[in-house]
Amino acid sequence: MLWNCSNPLFAEDFCGEVVDGRFFLTVSVGTGATELDCEIPAGVEAVASPFGAFTWAPTDGKTGTQLFNATFDYLDGVVPRAVNVQVDGTSLSKEPMICSQPFDIALEPGNSLQQIDPKVKGDSTKVVTCAWFYLVGPFSSGQHTVDVTGKVKGSPAFELRYNVTVP
Repeated sequence: MLWNCSNPLFAEDFCGEVVDGRFFLTVSVGTGATELDCEIPAGVEAVASPFGAFTWAPTDGKTGTQLFNATFDYLDGVVPRAVNVQVDGTSLSKEPMICSQPFDIALEPGNSLQQIDPKVKGDSTKVVTCAWFYLVGPFSSGQHTVDVTGKVKGSPAFELRYNVTVP
């Protein structure tokens, strides 16, 4: 399976997009945003991920085992009980962290991965990702809020609010 790697994690004010019929809320790690405005189509479920990590070859390892170990190392300080998603002020049930099998992503010219890591060469690379995922909605027409939070030991809590408008 190949997955395209573009720049959404580093885009200013990028809330997310519909992929395969679901709206994926994007955590804009490059901007430090604490609040994003979104328009989500009526009847569409959203996917929220308050915390996660992904690793790639060759920087984090060359084998699936090495990539898994590096992913778990990145998530070592996460406080699982602090990972939370609220919709309109109501917390969703806690979900477990989910990890992918190692898979290849396609690297198009100008992709963000090769921009941040010059060790990544070629037109694809192997990755592993682990994250907490929550299925939200579909939302009724109107205004909604989705709050995602998490914490790493020794750091301030991560908080991001999505102000959702559904036409």
